Amino acid sequence: MAREMKRWSDEHLEAMRREGDPIADAVIQTLKDSEEEKASALFKKIMKADDPIPKGMPSAAAAYFDRTDDPPPWANQALVLQGEQLFAKYGAEFTVALFCSALPQCYAAQKGVLVLTATGRMEGHGLVRRVMETAQFLYDVVVEGGIGPTGRGVRTAQKVRLMHAGIREVIREHATHIGFDETERGVPICQCDLAYTLMTFSYVMLEGIGKLGITVSQSDQEAWVHLWRVVGYHMGVLDYNNPENLHQARVFSEAYRRLYFGPSKEGRALTAALVGFMKDVIPGRTFDGVADGLIRVLNGDALADMLGIRPTRWTLVVNAEVALIRVMDRVVPGGMAMRPALGHWFEELIALIAKVSRGGKDSPFRIPQTVRRSRRAPRVRK
Repeated sequence: MAREMKRWSDEHLEAMRREGDPIADAVIQTLKDSEEEKASALFKKIMKADDPIPKGMPSAAAAYFDRTDDPPPWANQALVLQGEQLFAKYGAEFTVALFCSALPQCYAAQKGVLVLTATGRMEGHGLVRRVMETAQFLYDVVVEGGIGPTGRGVRTAQKVRLMHAGIREVIREHATHIGFDETERGVPICQCDLAYTLMTFSYVMLEGIGKLGITVSQSDQEAWVHLWRVVGYHMGVLDYNNPENLHQARVFSEAYRRLYFGPSKEGRALTAALVGFMKDVIPGRTFDGVADGLIRVLNGDALADMLGIRPTRWTLVVNAEVALIRVMDRVVPGGMAMRPALGHWFEELIALIAKVSRGGKDSPFRIPQTVRRSRRAPRVRK
């Protein structure tokens, strides 16, 4: 325990704020110095298209994709498969945890949240597109074989990593104009913020589905954390900054929250826009308070207050349904599919979200079949 506390000490987390991503940053610097026009075209193509690897890349970018696609030497494919199978079982719950826990917790990161708004990609339709890209990233990674040799997950992670490096450079170039003080906030998209963003997919999502009433075994939780540790490797989280197991993920996450969570106008604005998107995508007013209730239940009152989420009658409804899910999931698998209110809200959300314009994307939104069939009749355990 003492070793883990030292590893994730305040001093180490602060040191992580001074680190970027040496490999991806070097690619961006090379492109900037010698092939700036090609680099600009490359990023436009990366941001618009869903091709795993864009064609006609500058040589530095092509070398980067070739260099960073091998799995880490410590990757355990049996654990990766086990993590994928956990998503196949609870894809609906993990999706709700993404929208109502992972994203809000990213917005609570007081020092890092400015990066999300500074690029102008988190306003209006830009926010919708960014949220959709995040959901697509989750699905690309966790479908069976997603981070295997022929899966889309590794390629998607490589592209996200390179885009992070590009954004890091843009933020630095325009730091004075946007009010980004690197001495106070750390490197844009620093190792510390990058590692916690990874935790929002990993540890935070496990917390989220647990608060939805789902009991996940220790073994499955470890597998889920390992799957995302592999993804973190491909996204440029340095091994020493990448929690190795569930315990380390918990210790790091708790330390990060204590040090860096706090109120900000950017965080409240992004949360309001996210809730507005979830309300707007479902016609009518019947389910308007579900997102607010879920954010409060999954993240706690203090964080919900910090992000400007007020209690609604749906807070009580969500709590009541979670209590029933917790009881029923011990006997009948199915999670939210067993509850009419939350299950119907999710069914409406996931059916309509695929129809939302992706802002000029070349490919449609890809929803795994495990999520599409989440409302099918569950089977009673024998």
